[in-house]
Amino acid sequence: MDKIQQNEQQLYTDIRQLIDDARLMVSKVVASGVTALYWNIGIRINKEILNNQRAEYGQQIVATLARQLVQEYGNNFEEKNLRRIIQFAQLFPDAGIVATLWRQLVQNTDYLPNNLLKQKLHQFMLASKKHIENHTDDE
Repeated sequence: MDKIQQNEQQLYTDIRQLIDDARLMVSKVVASGVTALYWNIGIRINKEILNNQRAEYGQQIVATLARQLVQEYGNNFEEKNLRRIIQFAQLFPDAGIVATLWRQLVQNTDYLPNNLLKQKLHQFMLASKKHIENHTDDE
């Protein structure tokens, strides 16, 4: 390979790295935003609608809310997902803890001990990433 081809190859490699780095940074920011959104939805539903109780009327409200959200925002807000979002907020009622855990998971997704709580968070993170990928494909 001559010098010009080497320079072109290096330029291509450098540009690819810039693109890949930016994509990773954007995906982390978006994933963090989605996590915050889901946590806030869960807190709002749990505290303001369900009042931290398992009343039958609360279950009906969640079902109705899910139907309305699905019509406007798609299947990511179907009832089973809203219930997971509520559970997530119940497990982590403190926003600071959620932010700290999320940062730790995003920075180190390769190591997750066999701890049920961390497994659930990891599942939530993967669902968030899937949600992001589904919405970036639409654009």
